[in-house]
Amino acid sequence: MDKPLIILTSAYDYHATAVKWALEARGRDVILWDGFAEEQSGHATYGLDGASSSLFLGEQCCDAFASAWFRRRSPYRSIRDANPEGIAFLKNELSSVHEALGLSIEQRSHYVVGGSSSRNASSKLLQLETARLCGLTVPDTLISNDFQQVSSFALRYERILVKHFLPHYWGHTATGQIRTVAPSVINDISLINRRSIEICPAIYQELLDKAYEIRVTVIGDRIFSAKIESRTGGAFLDWRQEYGNSDLAMSVMILDSSTEASIRQLMSVLNLRYGCLDFAVDRQGRVIFLEVNPGGQFLFVEDFVPELHLLDAFASMLAHGSPSYPLGSSDVVTDAAFMESEDYRQWQSARPQGRDNDRFVTFI
Repeated sequence: MDKPLIILTSAYDYHATAVKWALEARGRDVILWDGFAEEQSGHATYGLDGASSSLFLGEQCCDAFASAWFRRRSPYRSIRDANPEGIAFLKNELSSVHEALGLSIEQRSHYVVGGSSSRNASSKLLQLETARLCGLTVPDTLISNDFQQVSSFALRYERILVKHFLPHYWGHTATGQIRTVAPSVINDISLINRRSIEICPAIYQELLDKAYEIRVTVIGDRIFSAKIESRTGGAFLDWRQEYGNSDLAMSVMILDSSTEASIRQLMSVLNLRYGCLDFAVDRQGRVIFLEVNPGGQFLFVEDFVPELHLLDAFASMLAHGSPSYPLGSSDVVTDAAFMESEDYRQWQSARPQGRDNDRFVTFI
């Protein structure tokens, strides 16, 4: 009997639900575990003696997994009726034991996507330095909270871009609106409040004169690339802010062999089996590395470019437990087919309200 596969994330995660559906369509047993909870499905038990160890999630024995996908950290579902003074302690404990449990699951899994290696690879500084060493072109960058250093850097360019390290969202309960942190352009550094620079480091980069951008999705040994541009020509300041805009266009992109080789080297050095890479192409034709997201979204790309069978590729990688996996079979699964399934309808009815772009962004 085949060992089960496990996905660790929230039950409301669109990507995880789609991949689980795709794997089950192949006849595989999949556990989607969304953290600790008081109900039975949220129980976890680890036992150890001199001869062996055991792990139970809910009522299921989980001594070994064919593949494990650490999609998103979701240590607990909710904390109800607890003493308010103990909430911080409970959250720290739940987060710590969830991390320990994750390491045990990694040890018990034949093939792992995400997990401890992805946490290290998420460092923007490490990514840029590694990309440079792997032969990729990177933008001139300064990471600092030193006002004089930032000012000197800004004066070298007509305009610079300020970027954050992590995504952040503000939700408005009354309106249901979501606001997000986005890159900003600095035209004149002398107009920037000094304290806003010194209170927290940020990523400062030369503002590139982009012709278009490329979204590269690496799934095991396979590389899928999509060109991103405006339908009216040119590139956006940040195409993520344009999602849902009818002007946003994507198409299949073929990378040059040198860039593809450097991407493979980067993924190897960072020990990643999956990642979403962003590149800008400037007016001189330079392909410039921006970042890699070890847990990035990919199904919105398939929505724009259906000939890129990303869901099928990801499910095939997990099912075969290897970076080398077959594609192009008659039983190909697609994101469009998932959206016609009963699994999708159940997910849609259960998810929290106000989340309309689940392919593109997750608030987990």
